Amino acid sequence: MLSPDDFRNPFQSKQIQARNYCLFLVMLETLARRGEVVLIELDDVDLGPSPTIRIKRPSDINRERRLDGASLKTRGRIVPITASVAAVLNEYISDHRPKLIKPKRPCTALFVSSRDGRRLSARTVNTILRTVAASLGLPNFSTRIHPHGLRATGANIARKKFEKSGANSINVKDALAYLGGWSPSSESVQRYSRQAISDRLGEIIRSSDSSNFRGNEDD
Repeated sequence: MLSPDDFRNPFQSKQIQARNYCLFLVMLETLARRGEVVLIELDDVDLGPSPTIRIKRPSDINRERRLDGASLKTRGRIVPITASVAAVLNEYISDHRPKLIKPKRPCTALFVSSRDGRRLSARTVNTILRTVAASLGLPNFSTRIHPHGLRATGANIARKKFEKSGANSINVKDALAYLGGWSPSSESVQRYSRQAISDRLGEIIRSSDSSNFRGNEDD
């Protein structure tokens, strides 16, 4: 729905559609908090053969302004992104972002405001997501269209990918902690990926139940 090619997209201009689509994908794939995603600079984005985005630890001033204390637990990190997200970002940076910048007002932020060409604010991120929720016409669904909801959804998707990869060289919990900017000992890793844990548990239980059922049929 947020794709610029989707007729249901609630935003009017192609530039805003492209920006908001990239914003959504970056938050979902990097687990960036809204206060982190608006701090991403152009030079934090590497769209080379192994694309990454650098998520910075908030400055002392930014951390003092936070009321929820989340920024105090934030860790800076360089997060790998998929080639598909890199391609969308490349198009936004090359074709759409320049049209959002105002003359004589240089801005180094990745995500910029269409109103004044300055850095997008964390408050505007919430407004964008509320607009998406309202356009869906599903009031109950709006509880998931917010920064924490995207972070939780992204954590669940990432956990499933890690577990299905079968890679023995990486610990799932450590990987999620790094991706989300949490301390390895933080309980947030489990809390944010509860759905993936529940889904995996269901697969194991149903698989075991199916095996036992077939065994009983053979008796």
